[in-house]
Parts: sequence; structure tokens; C-alpha cells
Amino acid sequence: LPNAEKNQEKWPEIMPISANSDAQAMPQDIAYAGDVFQEFLAIRSSSPLFRLTTEQDVIDRVGFHNVGENQQHGLIVMSIDDGEGLVDLDIAVDAVVVVINATQQALSHTVLTATGFEL
Repeated sequence: LPNAEKNQEKWPEIMPISANSDAQAMPQDIAYAGDVFQEFLAIRSSSPLFRLTTEQDVIDRVGFHNVGENQQHGLIVMSIDDGEGLVDLDIAVDAVVVVINATQQALSHTVLTATGFEL
């Protein structure tokens, strides 16, 4: 079980999971997690837009688009702007759109201000 100092109140929830042999990390699970982490590092290093260094840059450049009353649960749509009026951090692109689908369904979202993007 995890450290009691910060997690003891959650032990009743954690104990059945840790005792479940189907919930144990297998070598292939660990390898997959390592591969995904390496992919995230490659994405992060692919553009300076993924490495904003100031609070103001985040405020000025990052926007979330799947929000509000019509929000699709399990879908994150984020843009990082490098366009007009901003110091150009990445000469190769004017913006990056990140889409994370945490569901098992195919989902889509339209960003009305975005055109010309390619996967």
C-alpha cells in the first residue's frame, strides 16, 4: 500500500484493487507505459509551443475549446497559439491543436477559429 502519511484514508479503496491479480502490472503493461512516455517526450520536444515558460505565455497562448453546456465528456481540445501579435516561438507553425480522447468512442470537435490543420 502507498505511504500511510498521505494515503491511509484511501487504503480501503486501494486494498481490493491491489489484491486483484487482474489489476497487477504485467511486463507488457510496463513496456507499453514506457513507450507512451517516450512518445509524449517526443511530442513535447517537437515544438517550443509545448514548453511555455511563463504564466503570461500560457494565459496568452493556450485555449480550451470543448467547454460549456455542450461539452463532450472525456474529450480535451486545447490549442496553443503562435500567431499574430505574439512572439514567434515556432517558425514552422502558427498554432498547435491537441486532442485527447479518454473514451472508447470516436469523438470529434470543431474549433471554429482553426483552419488548415493536418494530423
